[in-house]
Amino acid sequence: MASGDIKPYIGCSDTSVPYNVVDIAGLNSLLRQVLENATAAIVVMVKSRASICATVDSPKRQKKKAAMTMFGITTPACDAARAVLEKNDCEVYVFHAAGSGGMAMEKLILDGVFDGVLDLTTTELADEAVGGILSAGSERLKRSSENRGTNIGLHQLRT
Repeated sequence: MASGDIKPYIGCSDTSVPYNVVDIAGLNSLLRQVLENATAAIVVMVKSRASICATVDSPKRQKKKAAMTMFGITTPACDAARAVLEKNDCEVYVFHAAGSGGMAMEKLILDGVFDGVLDLTTTELADEAVGGILSAGSERLKRSSENRGTNIGLHQLRT
């Protein structure tokens, strides 16, 4: 399935699926190279994750986490808002509102990753309404409201 449409299987996760080039019907030099590349990628990801976990799990105080949507026309407003949030000890995660960005943000909101959300860019809703190509689906803005813990203002991010 790696060569087909795998979105129904992995959604908006960060799952990596290497294209196998040839079918797995006996080993040959091309398939061996593909499998070696996949193995090397896994090793690097595991080492990187271990390094990140060691840094993130340090006893240092964690910053508040804020999600934000951005798209070309909203970039100046998002840049200004991000500057304010960062001055107030927030780590800002910017999602490009191009369908997959909104879906990824909503998934992370539901997972409880963020302390707040600044959804400045709602172009994905317009795409859904008029049949555009950058829709994040009909559930955009609905599912994330289920996680009431993210509905906070800047004054709450400061505390």
